[in-house]
Amino acid sequence: MQKKNGAVHDFKMDAVGVAAIGWCSKCGKSDFYEPKTIKHDESKCCNSILVPRKPPVEQKIQSGEIY
Repeated sequence: MQKKNGAVHDFKMDAVGVAAIGWCSKCGKSDFYEPKTIKHDESKCCNSILVPRKPPVEQKIQSGEIY
């Protein structure tokens, strides 16, 4: 059973009001999605669940720099 994303009204819209902004629950990247289908879409980067706010994501530190 696939989990559903947040409710459509939970996602912020872009400045023009055409696309919904969804965050990947796995890597934390944001992208624009069709508001009518965002509730069932998967993220474009990791094919993971979309969330309406940026999730906490582990930072990889190598040689003192954050990647």
